[in-house]
Amino acid sequence: RAIVRPSLDNLSTVTLTTSHILRYRGPDTVREEIAEGDLRGVLYFPRGVESPPTLITMNGSDGGVYEPGAALIATRGFAVLALASHDYAGRPDDLALIPLEYWREAIDYMRERFDDERTALLGMSRGGELALLVPSIWPDRVDAVVANVPSNVVNSACCNPETWSKAAFTLNGEPVAFWEPDLSYEGFDPTSGLPMSYRLTYLKAMLGPDTIGPAIEVEKIDAPILLISGDADRLWPGDIAAKMVEKRLREHGFAHEVVNVVHAGAGHWATSTTHNTSASPGLTEAGDRNDLPTGGTVRANARAIHASVKLQLDFLRKYARND
Repeated sequence: RAIVRPSLDNLSTVTLTTSHILRYRGPDTVREEIAEGDLRGVLYFPRGVESPPTLITMNGSDGGVYEPGAALIATRGFAVLALASHDYAGRPDDLALIPLEYWREAIDYMRERFDDERTALLGMSRGGELALLVPSIWPDRVDAVVANVPSNVVNSACCNPETWSKAAFTLNGEPVAFWEPDLSYEGFDPTSGLPMSYRLTYLKAMLGPDTIGPAIEVEKIDAPILLISGDADRLWPGDIAAKMVEKRLREHGFAHEVVNVVHAGAGHWATSTTHNTSASPGLTEAGDRNDLPTGGTVRANARAIHASVKLQLDFLRKYARND
């Protein structure tokens, strides 16, 4: 177990744009759109490699697919499915009442397609929540977990007033217990009228999982876990959630390696190279994108993104295998 706070004082070059990340695809990486049964997404895999290790990237509340990260990781010898849960052709509009079996189906698809008994999972934000939730239910199907700016509790559906009171997920046809945020925020930006931070609201659930938010039973995961966050996240306190995940694992005598990386001064987009191709890196001085209070400074977010690419690749190379 390790808590790492990277020092990048000598950083001279940072590559952030979607177009740059997609250049990593290269001539030896195949891109394939997937529409198999309910599954929707984009698959990247190395040409001519018979049985590569497999990975599924999981989108957050904004939906779509995370192609940049999938393209990048595939160049390192992985078959990567950028899976769409919602807001994508052939999928629901919202993150609401989606069967968790959908992600099990995706894992089984990768197993059959590439003859890999276990698949790695990588997600950001709500995808980070899923990257912990799914292997806690089906631990025998996952060999590595990367949970970026995650939640340690199951949250409600998202992201409009009609969905807040619904479950985000179902299991065996029944809604999965969830925590519904209180939308009566205290601090508002006088110009936009939007909340200046959601951090305190979500902190209520993340710090009190046994009484307020239904905790993800991370101790049931049978795989090493990498947690990455920023301590200036204003969308929700992913750094606190990661701390609570690590604490719960320690209390249950978790047998696998846990790496918890907290980037000082970085916000919610600390790992945004894995994010939606339609999203900009969000590196304004306030760290905001699309009117969301995401936090972090330009420099801290850039350094975090740069470091997170290597952290994730090194972790996946170590633990996501197809032996």
